Amino acid sequence: MQRIPKENAIDLINRSIEDATPLPKSGREAYAFHPWEEWIQTLRTRAREVFAADSDQFKQIASLLTEIEGYRNEVAGRLPLLGRLLAILRAYAKEIQEFWTDDANHRHDDSVPTDIEPATQREVGVAQQAADKPRNSIVVLAALYEELEKVFDDERSTARFPLQLSWSRHTLDGLKTRYWRTVLDEQHELIAVTPDSMGLTETAIVATAAFKTFKPSLAAMIGICAGRHDKGVRLGHIVVPTHAFHYQFGARTENELKPEIRAESVDSSFSTAAQSISGHESFPIWMNEKHPKAIRPKARCECHVGPMASSDYVAKWDELIKHAANMDRKVIGIDMESYAFLRAAKQCGLARESFIVKCVTDYADKDKDDQIREWAQVAAARFFYSMLQRCLDDNAGTAF
Repeated sequence: MQRIPKENAIDLINRSIEDATPLPKSGREAYAFHPWEEWIQTLRTRAREVFAADSDQFKQIASLLTEIEGYRNEVAGRLPLLGRLLAILRAYAKEIQEFWTDDANHRHDDSVPTDIEPATQREVGVAQQAADKPRNSIVVLAALYEELEKVFDDERSTARFPLQLSWSRHTLDGLKTRYWRTVLDEQHELIAVTPDSMGLTETAIVATAAFKTFKPSLAAMIGICAGRHDKGVRLGHIVVPTHAFHYQFGARTENELKPEIRAESVDSSFSTAAQSISGHESFPIWMNEKHPKAIRPKARCECHVGPMASSDYVAKWDELIKHAANMDRKVIGIDMESYAFLRAAKQCGLARESFIVKCVTDYADKDKDDQIREWAQVAAARFFYSMLQRCLDDNAGTAF
């Protein structure tokens, strides 16, 4: 139930966001000297004024504030929670802007605080103008949510983006597919989307819908894949495809299958960027040191560029990758989505603005397991951010 006038609610939430957000180039130091206790108490009071105490919105905000408060002076523990809280506040601000009404019949008149000054038209206008400011969209897609969420959690090691990105969740029009949105900088926003299902068909449908909806200037796919051991690809290695092909297509006669290869290429500039990043002497150390406490691969992290095969089913039989190698002897990896992603990109006019980052978790054989799955998903997200920085910065230097 709406408790206070719409403009008052927007003003209170925007003030809370402003109080919690440091200047764009501030780092952890800004958070270290933040008046946490005062801010937490103020936000609790504001949230209670905007939402009923028994509402889901108030409970969600209050729960996060309690978690933040529990970390006391441990700034590192508070930062991820603060990022989630800012994303929630921004989502509620949008919800209020779109769905609340100032009709007195739709709110409790006796619950309107008397000590809150209504936001001026100028303040509301400035806030709305900032929210509506057009930005170039960048789309990142993953087959599964567990792969995509590493983009939210990854702590960027570069100075190009804010220390903690704040995400809001939405649903693609016409689909039940979830997507998340955040602002990278004044010129760019990042859209993260997933069908949360493996396979060529699901990837093609969701990728096409995302490309048509957001008209991105850049698109990427991240996740995990199988690697070709006899080509030197090891568990935990990064694979950046030069092209992807679907090799389980063709015509079947009574006695044989006549395969027809369908392939889509990636602009060579992305391979160059990937080799430049992985060629830096700090690359293996950077990839290992900044990972969460997960099972790590034994091999030193490397990056490979080359063909990626896309299969119709999960590869747990080594004949599959041998079959793919017969189609293209240089193939270095196999997954279930890359071809569909690149095909959708081409159909939507993004053939030269799309790339893929995958991390190897198995060799497509009967010994396939998930021991380093978590590690690999984070590695793919981290490498994606480095690639993204290279794409956006003309004079990036190193990505570390």
